[in-house]
Amino acid sequence: MTRSSRIGFCILAAVGLALGGCTPKAWPGVRSFYKDSQDEPAPKKTKKPAAAESGEAKKWWNPFGGGKKGDPSRSEPSSGASEPMSGDFAQGVRLVKSHQFAEAKTVFQSVSEQNPKSDEACRWLGDCHYNLMELQPAIDAYARATEINPNNYFALRGRGFALLYLGHDVWRAYEEACGRKEYEAAQGHLTQAHENYKLGLEVLQKCMQLYPGDDEASYGRAMAAEGASRLLYSNAVTLQKKSKKTEAEAWADNCMQIVDEGIKAAEVRIQKRPDENPPGPRALVGGLFLRRAVLLKEFGQTDQALVDLDKAITMHKAILAEVDRNNVKAQGQFKQCEELKAKWQSEGGAAPKSAE
Repeated sequence: MTRSSRIGFCILAAVGLALGGCTPKAWPGVRSFYKDSQDEPAPKKTKKPAAAESGEAKKWWNPFGGGKKGDPSRSEPSSGASEPMSGDFAQGVRLVKSHQFAEAKTVFQSVSEQNPKSDEACRWLGDCHYNLMELQPAIDAYARATEINPNNYFALRGRGFALLYLGHDVWRAYEEACGRKEYEAAQGHLTQAHENYKLGLEVLQKCMQLYPGDDEASYGRAMAAEGASRLLYSNAVTLQKKSKKTEAEAWADNCMQIVDEGIKAAEVRIQKRPDENPPGPRALVGGLFLRRAVLLKEFGQTDQALVDLDKAITMHKAILAEVDRNNVKAQGQFKQCEELKAKWQSEGGAAPKSAE
């Protein structure tokens, strides 16, 4: 691997990756998908599945029962074959509700084998795998559910988050390979992580098309965008170091586009839960503005880089002022951004107008 490639890896590992909301602890398990909500808007109407897949329009289902009109997680149960829940199916649901995922998995494996056209059996099987952190089996089960019923919302969302976790697992392998200076292996891990993040981004976009009011899916999409931007960022910086400007700019443009998607998606969550603590969505936005700023600076656009850096500073300052004044991560990011701002201004950049 060339020196410029190694530089790209170092920059990627060092700048803007300590973002809020990127660690597994910040990602919800399936069990949290069924929590109550007081003010969810009604979901968009969607075309019902083809007659070969289901004889009637699908209904949203909250396995924990009950709910308010307009919330897609609360409605009457329905299987892919439009059949009532069997005794085994109901038993599996009870086991999931009590977090006995291994036992529930065995039940839903049997139910899905006996009812191969039941998208809900596959979806619940995916939920069991997901909560046991059996990510690839979860993804496969969710995929079977959406093959039967493309509008199975919980299967789509579960698959999106499982892909996020899988991307994060591969990202850790990338970091470990970098630590061992195994750069070719690191490149392979980075590429695979990117593919998982990108697919998660696409799946969660489908969720938002079905139900724009789901800030959980929106937050997941923001995290997927952050992850997917990493390879694009690395390639842009590496090619710029090699003076391959046309190729570098193309990668940078793609990176900027996905970063902007992440910022917009995270802002949906912030608007919905402005006082959320830990402040993962705000930290994520601050980190994405920092990534934008560093990339712009790398391409000689110092003035615009300072504008985005100022937005990152404002976001981290807001976390400390409005959510958690003792947040160590926000303090560190705030300090890093302030130091970069002083350095870039000393190099001749104009002071940006306040983003507050």
